[in-house]
Amino acid sequence: MATGFILVSLLAFLLTLEAKSKLQKSLGAFAVLLAYGMAVLSKEHAAPGIALLLPLYVYWVRPNNRQLWLGGVTLSVIALAAAIVLIGAKGWTLGAATEDRVRPFLAQLEGLRPGASESVYWLSLVNQAWLFFRYGLLWVLPWIGWMSVDIRPPFPLVWYAFPQFLGVLAFLAFFGFGVWALLGRQGRLALLGIVIVFPVLLFSTELAYVRLQEPFVLYRSYLWSITLPALVAIILLAVFQRSQWIIGVGVLVVVAWSALSYERIQSFRSDATVWRDALSKIQRDAPSNVLGRWRPPLNLATWDLNEGRFADALVHAKLADDWGAPDGLAKSKMGAALVALRRPAEALPLLLAAQSEGYQGVELWVSIGSSYDQLGRVDQAFDAYDRALSGGLHERYRPATLLAAGHLANRVGQYVRAQEYYSDLLRSQPNLPAAIAGYSIASFKQGKTQEALTILSDAIARQPSAELFFVRAQLNVGLGNRAQASQDIAQAIARDPRNPMYQSFQRQIRLDQPSQDKQNTP
Repeated sequence: MATGFILVSLLAFLLTLEAKSKLQKSLGAFAVLLAYGMAVLSKEHAAPGIALLLPLYVYWVRPNNRQLWLGGVTLSVIALAAAIVLIGAKGWTLGAATEDRVRPFLAQLEGLRPGASESVYWLSLVNQAWLFFRYGLLWVLPWIGWMSVDIRPPFPLVWYAFPQFLGVLAFLAFFGFGVWALLGRQGRLALLGIVIVFPVLLFSTELAYVRLQEPFVLYRSYLWSITLPALVAIILLAVFQRSQWIIGVGVLVVVAWSALSYERIQSFRSDATVWRDALSKIQRDAPSNVLGRWRPPLNLATWDLNEGRFADALVHAKLADDWGAPDGLAKSKMGAALVALRRPAEALPLLLAAQSEGYQGVELWVSIGSSYDQLGRVDQAFDAYDRALSGGLHERYRPATLLAAGHLANRVGQYVRAQEYYSDLLRSQPNLPAAIAGYSIASFKQGKTQEALTILSDAIARQPSAELFFVRAQLNVGLGNRAQASQDIAQAIARDPRNPMYQSFQRQIRLDQPSQDKQNTP
């Protein structure tokens, strides 16, 4: 959207330059500002778009020196005012490291070369000047093997690092040539100046701040590619004289690039495909100044955990940890995977290490609680669960945590405590079968048999489920009502015929039934 609005603002500016009446010029100027504002609202990286008006003015009007100075000063003031307003509104600081998780990257950089973090802005400038041409190469030759959602180039440790320093010289020469072509030439060469100057001006956002956490992000380059069609046209017109050849080559380029774009789109089908693609393109033996390689395996581990692929999650999280994932991020996922695999003795040290490394996610306490639970350390398990529940645990994790804590409380005979957990859950999910079942069991164990059966029967009347029938069958067996228990377990199996626990319980009732009948025979 930002790219589209920038193009609209440029078109409106050209129409304003061609307008004859003051009203048309005023409406055109309003359209320019409106489209520019919408571009910035769509993406802050469109902020330098206002600066494009000056080279476009030069190309379209070919002003004399007086007009050039007047137009240049006017448009420069507008661009400066827009920059001040945007920077003030966002609270940004020029030359600062503003990325969300940049701190561990700075620490890693400092570990590689002490003092590097103090000059990180200048190192970022050198790096971005080099990467400017890498962006351009990918737009001209979009080979899929060079692209992914998370590309990790080396970060220079000194300002004269090779080959990054060559990028500084090339960037200055490239921009200088563009200005010279725009000001001093006409026709295609002047248009080539526009092709060069536009992306350089739009790229200034990458030079305004430290780019360390995400130094190379392809989607940000969409804005900078708006003059690419003009470049293709200039090349085709320079190489081919006949329109048939131009059209033919153009069609071939469109077909080839469409095929490449289809592959890229396919890689974005899901979180799994996008991060597997990124991981496959990361250099396994990369030098130490390739920062952030841990992100693809860490994101894959997250997906694996959500999908129940716990062994894969462990492998990916360990790879992320080996590649330097900061703040205990990878260790927390390794621990969660090991808990799910019921290997608590291995999980607990990793979870505690994640805490000591700075992991602050409240959900970590859930995994710690599960580890203690599996190890039979009941008091510590309750303490961990309670810390998670009282610490602002995300709603996505809260139901499972309350169920785990309630199940533990029932298992160790703390029935009042179990009811507290289940009551909390029932307030947000009043028809959740697992919560109703757990609450009923706690009531039954406290001797409130009729209350427990009533709760279950009412819930079954509202929403029959295999789990509720199974629990009521258990309670009826405990009360000696085996005939009713047989009916309940049959209802449970009818709804979940492949559940081995239900089938085993039904067999047990049938085995016990003859002995019960003999006891009742006079």
